[in-house]
Amino acid sequence: MNKAQQATDNDARINFSRRISGWTYIRIVLAVLCVILTGVLVIQNAVPVRMYIFLWSLELSMAVVLFFSVAIGVAIGISICGWLLWKKQHGNAGGNR
Repeated sequence: MNKAQQATDNDARINFSRRISGWTYIRIVLAVLCVILTGVLVIQNAVPVRMYIFLWSLELSMAVVLFFSVAIGVAIGISICGWLLWKKQHGNAGGNR
């Protein structure tokens, strides 16, 4: 590797470390704590429950129900945040002319 490539790699590392703020680390810690707490909640509530969905009746472990409820909530939250971020970055390009 020549000196120009090393300098470029070093610049990239410095820029990456500058982009990560203190708030990012706090968000990562909070996300990990949420995952751990959700795991504990799921593990401690493994009793079977009967669920009624429209015309169907299912007997599932509450752990499965909680896991899928949290997963669906996270997917909806990520989708909404992604859509809002995309809308903010692209503005109202195709709108009101």
